[in-house]
Amino acid sequence: MKWNFPSVIGESKGINDTGVETFTDNLVSSLAREICQNSLDASVDNAIPVTVCFKEFKMLTSMIPDIAGLQHELDECIKFVSTMKSTATRTWLEHAKEILDSEYINVLRISDFNTTGLLGANQNNYSNPWNSLVRSTGVSDKNPTDGGSFGIGKFASFACSKLRTVFFSTNAQDKIQAYQGIARLPSSSPRENEVTTGFGFYGEANCTPIFEQLNFEKAWAREASEFGTDIYILGFSGNLEDPAEWKARIIASVLDGFLLSVYNNRLRIDVDSIIVDKDNLEELIEKYGEYGTNRSKEYYNVLTSSSTDWVVIEDFLNSRLGEVKIGILLDEGYHRKVAGIRSTGMMIQELDRFSSRVEFAGLLLLNGIGINRIMREMENPQHTRWNPSKLSENRTLGYQCYKALRDLIIETLNRLIEGDSKDFIDSDLGDFLPDISEDPIEEKQEVEAIKDEIQNATCIRKTSNYPKKPVKTDYPAEEDVQDPNGATTGNDDNFGAGHGDGKLSMHGPGYGEDDGVGGGASAQDTQKSQFGTIYFENERLICTDKKNGEYILFFTPKVSSSDARVEFFIASENRSADVPAKLIKREVAGQKSLIINGNRIENLTLIKGRLMRIPFKIDYKDFCSMEFKVYGNRN
Repeated sequence: MKWNFPSVIGESKGINDTGVETFTDNLVSSLAREICQNSLDASVDNAIPVTVCFKEFKMLTSMIPDIAGLQHELDECIKFVSTMKSTATRTWLEHAKEILDSEYINVLRISDFNTTGLLGANQNNYSNPWNSLVRSTGVSDKNPTDGGSFGIGKFASFACSKLRTVFFSTNAQDKIQAYQGIARLPSSSPRENEVTTGFGFYGEANCTPIFEQLNFEKAWAREASEFGTDIYILGFSGNLEDPAEWKARIIASVLDGFLLSVYNNRLRIDVDSIIVDKDNLEELIEKYGEYGTNRSKEYYNVLTSSSTDWVVIEDFLNSRLGEVKIGILLDEGYHRKVAGIRSTGMMIQELDRFSSRVEFAGLLLLNGIGINRIMREMENPQHTRWNPSKLSENRTLGYQCYKALRDLIIETLNRLIEGDSKDFIDSDLGDFLPDISEDPIEEKQEVEAIKDEIQNATCIRKTSNYPKKPVKTDYPAEEDVQDPNGATTGNDDNFGAGHGDGKLSMHGPGYGEDDGVGGGASAQDTQKSQFGTIYFENERLICTDKKNGEYILFFTPKVSSSDARVEFFIASENRSADVPAKLIKREVAGQKSLIINGNRIENLTLIKGRLMRIPFKIDYKDFCSMEFKVYGNRN
């Protein structure tokens, strides 16, 4: 038994292995994702969790099988690249040689349990589990609902080895025990006119495995009745400033990528005796979440909160693709992202860029076989993003699925926020509308609102001209001030909402570019020494029902005010033709003394930094550009 590096005629290979380089940006996290995914795909009994153990230890370098043969191959590689101008490959090889020449070597053992093990080690079928993982590149023959699809996840193990050398050992359910060593080195030229592939095998003749289990640890051995796989990464390194940080990175990667699997008792992780399971999820998220995306806590809350709104679509896209389930939780400080999770329990992509002022977190669970099949084919090799353009067939269906999933999220958010509002969030607007300010506010943000019940009222449309004399402001005269969020504030303190040029379009509301209309406070108002314009931020005016003329105004006052009022106008191209918007009277929640007076809502109480939400209805039954002004006593 020895190392064997087959030769070919023609192409040689350097140290920059494409498969390995796929995972070098985030070594340890990628390793955890690929390992857990493969183990879940090989699960035997769904009633108990798959267990994956990560154990680091040191062993005598002399225990490496045929270490002399591996050292000799490194020497041959060094000779082969000695004439190259680039020194990168030679430097890597010399460092690997130093590791092999040292007394001890660092090893990471990865073992899984409640799995089938690697079936087919004694067969020549190149697509069976043993050959797909150990002896093939780019080969994957898994079920549509399984996690792996490219057959290159194995490279994550090699990326974490300073020797690019890994041993695979299995006690498989087909009653076959086997192990084999694989090295992925640069090419060498052991004989004239021969160049190796760089792909080395430790085993029997013809590169076949050894039919017994491998064990580098005296204190640990797999029982004959324990089916599963053991992977030994020689020269393990997470390429971290703090080498001990690999444990935290593994745990964080599992919390980010497999939160649902752990929560549903499908997966259990043992990282050097640190147990990750459903019972201690919350504690581990608090301790290790920051080593990952730091959003696992939000998704955990979605799973556990009684306030989460769940929607189940049993026949997604007319029964073609099976079940899709979505859960949304509204809460302050959340990142407005939805984790897309396939049936394996692995998160593939965080869907975002939803133009919503509310803060939320969500889970999108793809449970149906059909939706899993199509979305699996859309994944990148790292299984971190969906891209319909990757499909060679059914690309139209891929785009349809991706859009339909985003639309489902948008519709769910709309229903939660405004009761089936269709114009609140637009998937095509991206970040066109500004978000709520991220500046800290001492008080907890609360929303003052007007109830949506509409009383009988008579609507009269009236046209009036308003003086253009500007109200005194804190801004320089004759100059518009550009709000950081994209809204333009005119020098007469009137604010507009529209789309593009100030007009509300069928695509929903936006921020107008005009100064607005109106002459400011009346003579009666100016007699009050503290009464004047109220400045605000985070303003947004949205249409919730075009046919019924229903809108909602959001804004956050910069100062507190009593006896405040908001005035609404329907804007036109010609400012002199702007029309006061006749409001329909409604009952009031929270502010019982509120008065609806023509185009005014009066007797409002404003609190600095507290978001105001004011639904209202006008007598105009189509999209229009709305303007509004705020006045009040400054407290």
